[in-house]
Amino acid sequence: MEKYVLVTHIDLDGSACEILGRKYLQVDWRLCFTVDNCEVGDLMKKIFELEELPYCNLSEYTIVFADIAPPEQYCKTLSEKFKKVIVCDHHITNDYISDYFPDQKIVSYNPSLKRKECGASLLWKWLKENVIGESEYVNEEVDYFVELTRLYDTWEWKNSSIGKEALDLNTLHSLVGNIHFVKVMYHRLFIAEESVFTIDDHMYINAANSKEEKRFKDASTKDDNHCAVIHDLMCYIKIIGPEGVSKYADWFLSTHKEYDVYIGINPKDGTVSFRTQRDDVNVAKMFAKPLGGGGHAKAAGATLKEEFAFLYRKYLMDSFDKIVYLLQNKQ
Repeated sequence: MEKYVLVTHIDLDGSACEILGRKYLQVDWRLCFTVDNCEVGDLMKKIFELEELPYCNLSEYTIVFADIAPPEQYCKTLSEKFKKVIVCDHHITNDYISDYFPDQKIVSYNPSLKRKECGASLLWKWLKENVIGESEYVNEEVDYFVELTRLYDTWEWKNSSIGKEALDLNTLHSLVGNIHFVKVMYHRLFIAEESVFTIDDHMYINAANSKEEKRFKDASTKDDNHCAVIHDLMCYIKIIGPEGVSKYADWFLSTHKEYDVYIGINPKDGTVSFRTQRDDVNVAKMFAKPLGGGGHAKAAGATLKEEFAFLYRKYLMDSFDKIVYLLQNKQ
């Protein structure tokens, strides 16, 4: 029996990857690693420490990266230590992968299907082709679950007839947290064979949506924000917490057309997120990559723990000045 190690994110896309991996790869919980954006380097050290366990000979394992890719500096070591490396990732800033693993590549857009891909959709395709087998697979609810995840993660929900359901799935993930979400959704899809949503889910989701809309309006009037022109683009910069930025940034940029880029800073953990709605602006290339981060053309991020380590307890303006300085001077 093939042995696997799984590495993925903790957002909706990553949780979907974990659910698929636990079911079809039979990944032991000790060999399933989840990580927040831009913290893969710390995680790689934990993965290599598996060698110290008596039951784990890395050369017998295939390591699967889903919705994530190993940092470039670890690729050679991975190829030497593991039986095989599989990368099911769609982040365009990780396109160096094919230089180290010629049979692997980053797939952001699928021209034959005319759609964007996410980690879960790429992993699901790989599983059906290499592990499950199309002839042995019949589970329409899992297909539906993966498609909702893809629609939300690629932001194609806006043009889909099931776009609201995709938004609802992400809201459910946010409400219960990734650990409980994985447990509950695994049970629904593979044990109880239930539908993705329950009646109670919709009740809680509707209440959360109403509360969130009010939060958006209140947040845009607070003074923990700043504006600056960076790369000739009008940027709205806001201090954020751990709740994420995608939905608020989309709402803000849709409501305030005078801004080109939304920048969310969490100075406590040093994470910075970038969002845009403009087709001619690539925030991954222009903003995230120069700071050591990555992501997509319209959604990207970076981690700047050292740069923000001494700023969190100071004035908010210090954080604004710091990110503007870094973005204007790192190219």
